[in-house]
Amino acid sequence: MCEEKTKACSKCGIEKPLTEYNKKKKAKDGLRAFCRECKRAIDKQYRQENAEKEKARQKKWREENPEYGKKWREENPEYGKKWREDNPEYDKKSKAYQKKWFENNREKARLYYQKRRALLAEATTEHFTHEDLLDFWSENKINYKECFYCEKEMSEGPEHIDHYYPLSKGGPHERANLRPSCAHCNLVKHAKQPETFMEELKNGL
Repeated sequence: MCEEKTKACSKCGIEKPLTEYNKKKKAKDGLRAFCRECKRAIDKQYRQENAEKEKARQKKWREENPEYGKKWREENPEYGKKWREDNPEYDKKSKAYQKKWFENNREKARLYYQKRRALLAEATTEHFTHEDLLDFWSENKINYKECFYCEKEMSEGPEHIDHYYPLSKGGPHERANLRPSCAHCNLVKHAKQPETFMEELKNGL
């Protein structure tokens, strides 16, 4: 019986099977000097020490590859369903975590649902954060604590975020097409074009 070949990790010094090392073509033995576990620890430490740099890099990659996630999901439609079936307990924990996150991050949650709706409607989609949207509104003198349509004051920020030109009518999911809105105006406006809705507001309808 052949003895499994091992190699000492240059970081932790532990002898581990060769399967515990990532490949590296330029290395003499074709493998990295440190094991996968140490590589993950190194990468994690780097991300923590370079959080802003990593955030900018990831944002740039998403902007340059907007179709990647959508394409992967289309090519692997059963992956998520099968994984949840194989890991029911984790799925329950995940749902509980998501519920808590949405409760503590309502503005970000609104943008998440807005983007999801845009993707389902196959609308033009721009990647941006809640902070990016607030900056855009500030630069364009749009008061996020006031309904863009009826000018109702909203002390805690927008009750809803509305697509000025509706997704169903070809409007894009971009910062330039989003407006802070009170719940009443957004629900009444629904899929109306902004000119039509503003005229109705003017006439007291």
